[in-house]
Amino acid sequence: THAGITARLNLPLTDSVELTSITAYDDFERDERYETSGVAFEDGNTTNGTEAKVFSQELRLSSTGNDAFYWIAGAYYSD
Repeated sequence: THAGITARLNLPLTDSVELTSITAYDDFERDERYETSGVAFEDGNTTNGTEAKVFSQELRLSSTGNDAFYWIAGAYYSD
């Protein structure tokens, strides 16, 4: 199973600077069973289980293109 949510906010701070915030959360779970020997009969199997819960946050300050000089600065966190 996989479920996730993402939210994005663009907030103009001045006429030429914008703050962007992107927040996301994903939840992934998998139980997969497979036979690995390659022979025509089942002589063994392997179970692969995965569980991941991921939160991420990105913050960006950027110019909005009103000037001849464009710039961007930001930070990213993921756990």
